[in-house]
Amino acid sequence: MSDLIQTDHPLTEHQRANLEIVLDMIIPASDDGRMPSARDVGFDVFLVEFERDVEQIGRCLDLIENTTGETHNQPFAELGAGARQSLIEELRHRAPELFGHLTRELMYCYYMDDGVLSRLGMKPGAPFPDGNTVVPGDLTLLDPVRARGKIWRDT
Repeated sequence: MSDLIQTDHPLTEHQRANLEIVLDMIIPASDDGRMPSARDVGFDVFLVEFERDVEQIGRCLDLIENTTGETHNQPFAELGAGARQSLIEELRHRAPELFGHLTRELMYCYYMDDGVLSRLGMKPGAPFPDGNTVVPGDLTLLDPVRARGKIWRDT
């Protein structure tokens, strides 16, 4: 469990509420309930604990809210599913770097989640060192590099 205090989170409460909606749009829960949605993996905590670029995600969420206000005169959370989807598709094409960043960060988080990994039939946790053997390499292959000597200059 995270020691993060909600008031210390760099995203506002409003941004986090919109983020949860967007997360469910990117990775919804499976129909059979086997796979969780992106909303269920603690993405907002992941952003802070792993010191990800929360500012860029905040800009993405602000763009969503501001555009919704301009085009629909209501908050993003109050839009119907179809209107939300259309808006996100339009903004994805208008600001691919922001939405690409959000999607990449979400994928990192989602596929690090122990519950997701175990449901995919993979061993949860880091791949090393538990039970994974690293085959020792032939370090004599580095002899030509060592023989070359120093090739950099001291500053």
